[in-house]
Amino acid sequence: MQEDFAGKVALVTGAGSGMGRATAILLAKRGAAEVAERGIPMRRVGTGREIATAVAFLLSDDASYVNGAHLAVDGGFLA
Repeated sequence: MQEDFAGKVALVTGAGSGMGRATAILLAKRGAAEVAERGIPMRRVGTGREIATAVAFLLSDDASYVNGAHLAVDGGFLA
C-alpha cells in the first residue's frame, strides 16, 4: 500500500544527492509539499559547516552546562 503524504510537509536533510535526494523525490511524488529556500526565513539552506559548528559547540567544554536543550539549526524554519 502506498502512503499518501498530500497536505503534509517533508523536510529531508541531505536532499541534494544520494539517498536523501531519492527520499525527497519519492515523498514529493507521494504528495508531500517541498520545503525549499523560500520556506526558510534566512532564504537559504544551511551548509554542512554551519551544522558541524553547532555540533562542535555541543561537544565542547563551552556547552558543559547545557542540559536537555533543543537546538534548532534550521535558519528559522521552526521559529
